[in-house]
Amino acid sequence: MMRKNIGEKMKEMFIATKYWLRTIKLLFEVNWFYMVCIIVFAILQGILPVATLLITQELINTILVSIGKSFDPVLFWFVLLAIVSLVLVLVQIIQGYLQSVLQILIVYKLNVKLMKKSSELSLTDFENPEIYDKLQRAQGEVGTRPFQVFTTLLSIITGIITLLSSAVVLITWKWWVFLLLIITPIISTYYSLKIGKWEFDIQVQRTPKFRKSWYYSFLLTKDINYKEIKAFNLGEYIVNRYKKIYDDFIVMDKKIARRKAVVGLIFSCLEEIIGLFITLFIIFVTFTGEILIGNLMGYMKAVGLCVTSFKGVFNSIASLLQNNLYIKQFFEFLDLETDMSVGKQDDYIELGDIKKIEFQNVSFKYPGTQKYALKNVSFTIKKGQIIGIVGENGSGKSTLTKLLLRLYRVEEGTILINDQDINKYSEEDVRKRMSVVFQDYVKYELTVQDNIGLGNVKSLQNKERILQSAEKSGAKSMIEQFPEGINTQLGSWFAESQQLSGGQWQKIAVARSFFKPADIYILDEPSAVLDPISEKHIFDKFFNVVEDKIGIFTSHRFSTIKIANEILVFDKGSLVEKGSHNQLVEQNGYYSKLYGIQASPFNEENKKSYQMN
Repeated sequence: MMRKNIGEKMKEMFIATKYWLRTIKLLFEVNWFYMVCIIVFAILQGILPVATLLITQELINTILVSIGKSFDPVLFWFVLLAIVSLVLVLVQIIQGYLQSVLQILIVYKLNVKLMKKSSELSLTDFENPEIYDKLQRAQGEVGTRPFQVFTTLLSIITGIITLLSSAVVLITWKWWVFLLLIITPIISTYYSLKIGKWEFDIQVQRTPKFRKSWYYSFLLTKDINYKEIKAFNLGEYIVNRYKKIYDDFIVMDKKIARRKAVVGLIFSCLEEIIGLFITLFIIFVTFTGEILIGNLMGYMKAVGLCVTSFKGVFNSIASLLQNNLYIKQFFEFLDLETDMSVGKQDDYIELGDIKKIEFQNVSFKYPGTQKYALKNVSFTIKKGQIIGIVGENGSGKSTLTKLLLRLYRVEEGTILINDQDINKYSEEDVRKRMSVVFQDYVKYELTVQDNIGLGNVKSLQNKERILQSAEKSGAKSMIEQFPEGINTQLGSWFAESQQLSGGQWQKIAVARSFFKPADIYILDEPSAVLDPISEKHIFDKFFNVVEDKIGIFTSHRFSTIKIANEILVFDKGSLVEKGSHNQLVEQNGYYSKLYGIQASPFNEENKKSYQMN
């Protein structure tokens, strides 16, 4: 059973070699000229050491037979040796330079590929732990493994050329010497492969724990967590959680290192004993006059080259097969099919101006859950309408926005845009015509111009329009007080940054939304941390922006909700009521109850029933 398990592991490692060609292809795409030069230089580095050996052997023998005679033959071999040695040094220096530059380019190009692939993933993908683990492992390997595969292949090419050349020297003399030299490295490589596969399996298994340790580190090293960490005295607790994970890692890493050391000690001792025996034999046959001093030097150097190159080749093969397992993680991530792909781009129809949105019996459960976030929801919104959405936390309000943006796929029911299924339009087209302020909007550690301009990158340099959007959100007066105005760096991560309050950040996020030309504007709790004056300003401008478009906003504040043309009332994922504020109050239903709770002073009865933030 154990042999079968080992065989399966070895088979898995060799199957992973299919990624060699993909890796090499990627590297040629980065810079084909550098790649060709490096390969040529690698071949030269395999040939030149043996050439040096043979020239040195001839030089010494020529010295011995030319004593008292002409110096010209000696000078010839010496000059030839000097030229070959200098060429070898030059090749090594140039190759080192080319590899350094190529590695920089590779890391850059592969990181770009990784970022592009990440940008194609759906929200469902990001919320899938298995896919997130793949992303984590791909990020860990992109900086080193692809280039290591290439350099290891080069080492194998160089080593094989040197090995074959030196083997010819030894085999033409005593074939059994070569055979004796290669036995130990072969057995050693087998055990190295086993340990390498074991180590890889451990790394894969610990990925979730590694992600958790990274998160603990993130909590203590980023300013956004600082206040709460201090307020609850969490520093020592989080450090201890981090240490517990790494203590387990260290125990296993020591076990791996110990096994490597034992295997290395055993086979290194065997190699040393065999090497000493062969060296003694060469000295003996020289002493008996069977070979000349030059041959002595040549054979001893050939033995050294043979041992070094053979060990190097087999160690490189073991390293390469192990690297294949890691590089596989990178390509598996690149090959992921995104959850939102619905066919070829050619199958999509063009989306014009959005004039109508219709939900038809839409039900939705988040991946991995059994509870419906939305249940049989139906409503229609037409151009020129402003819709307010109200409901308790978890009632499904934000889920509507995610489905409209196609962050998730509707599995039950249909969403229609202009009387066509939303899935007939590309994600890019749908999102291009919608502008959103999420509850958990991003606070970009960038300049004011970038923070607002990212709403429409094509107009990022249009400072006048950016300031107009800032005026609509109430952020303009704040920006004018900054030392660098629109060029002020926001946040706290970089030098000379301007830190903002929650309300100020929210104004920036709303300005970003207003900056984007769209057919639908969605504000998900846009005034959660705003004062009443700022809230009124934003909604006055919001009504102007969406005058001939579609406006959707969610809010817990009824002072805001009641100005909508129509209000959708959600409870536990279902649309329970809809109508204007006055109509809903007169119905004396769920909306009226919520409105009464917020409008009345807190008493013991409504304290128990009040669920709103």
